[in-house]
Amino acid sequence: VGNISCQFLNFSDAKERSFEEVRRKICRIIADLYKRQAGFMDLIQFQRADREVFDQVSDRMDDPDAEYSIHKLSELLYIYYGKKVIILLDEYDMPMQKLM
Repeated sequence: VGNISCQFLNFSDAKERSFEEVRRKICRIIADLYKRQAGFMDLIQFQRADREVFDQVSDRMDDPDAEYSIHKLSELLYIYYGKKVIILLDEYDMPMQKLM
């Protein structure tokens, strides 16, 4: 399959003024990670439900969908690479620290 690139989520830019703004920014960061992975969705035949999850990730998703999207991305990357995947979350506590 070629070289495996490192993928990570960095929440240090989620320095918004309200919880709702922080939540939307985090969802936007997750959606951007999905967009960076869009190319592999066309290379392998995933199940239709997997493609639907992939296409529904956005800054408007609710909390359970945001949480599930990270889990689902690790599954999809596992299918693509044939190896277990680790998604690193950096500065995950920064948004809450900025609100306090």
